[in-house]
Order: sequence, then C-alpha cells, then structure tokens
Amino acid sequence: MRFSLIPLLAFVAVVGCLGYFFLPELTEGKKMMAIRSLTESRMRATPRFRIPALAEESATNMAVMSDAVLVSQGLPVIVNFFASWCQPCLAEHPLLVEISNNSQVRVFGIAWRDSSDKTQAWLRRHGNPFFLVGIDADSKAGIEWGIAGIPETFFLDRSGVIRFVHTGPLTRESLNKGLEAIKVDFDS
Repeated sequence: MRFSLIPLLAFVAVVGCLGYFFLPELTEGKKMMAIRSLTESRMRATPRFRIPALAEESATNMAVMSDAVLVSQGLPVIVNFFASWCQPCLAEHPLLVEISNNSQVRVFGIAWRDSSDKTQAWLRRHGNPFFLVGIDADSKAGIEWGIAGIPETFFLDRSGVIRFVHTGPLTRESLNKGLEAIKVDFDS
C-alpha cells in the first residue's frame, strides 16, 4: 500500500487558509464579548444574597449580611471577597485597613469558602477593616455576585449599583479607580 502526501498537504492548505481568514474575526469577537461583559458588570444592581454574619468581629451586632444591609447604609460601599487561606488577600489587606478609616464609605467583607473560626483568627492577627463580615462557606453569595476568584472587590454607589469591579489584589491605582467610580474622595 502506497501512501501519498498530496491529499494531506491539500487538507493542511485548506485548513490554513480558513484559519488565516476567519481566526482574526473569532478572536476579535471574544475580545468584544469580554469588554461588553465587563461594562455590564460595572452597572448592575447589588445581587440578592443572605449569609450569616461574623458578629464577634464586626462593628455591628448584626447576625446576617444581605443585599438589604448593604443598600441601607446611605453611603457608598466596598464589598471585598477574601479568605484566611488566600495570600493575595493578605497583600491587599493594608489598603482595606487604610480605606476603612474614611467616613465617606463603608467596607464590608465576605469570607469566601472559609470558616468562622479561621476568619476570626485571621482578622485578629491582621486587623479588621470591615464594618460587617459575612461567611460564605458554601459559595452561594460568591455565585450570586459572579466572582471569578479571590480577592475580588466591588464598589457600589449609595443606591446599591455596582460601579466598578476589581479582580485580584487591590493596588493603590485600582482602589483609586474604584473610589472615583463611586465618587469618594481619598487622599493617599
């Protein structure tokens, strides 16, 4: 049996031509979809959720953290998803401590896939910047918020509309962009 390379080369040439003409359109479509979804996520209402609060480490004695609690503040709100086992969360933590002293904004934390005991120990060791901490042990709140991973930080205006989302550890630049989006002055 004799093997001929001509059909194989013809097939490779056809696939190569199709790829040359159609691949840029496909990748451009993905880029536009990513830009569109990012823009839409910035301008949506606070998702509905209800999780137990870590009352021992909060500035309040509330037993529950929910969308209603966030919207009832009368101030812009920062919601930070974090965990005691997350190294990047520790890297951003000093910025959260710093912004928590600003009276123009309330900082809330949601401990994602973490236990109350570990979260309490972590906050005692590193400081607690949060007005209220929710425990999202089963990830239901994370799913409602649509988080991609942790840390992830949402900036909500005083009416509860998400104006800016930052995935990954906060930096001075991303914090300033988020605060600008919710119209909070912060002298760094």
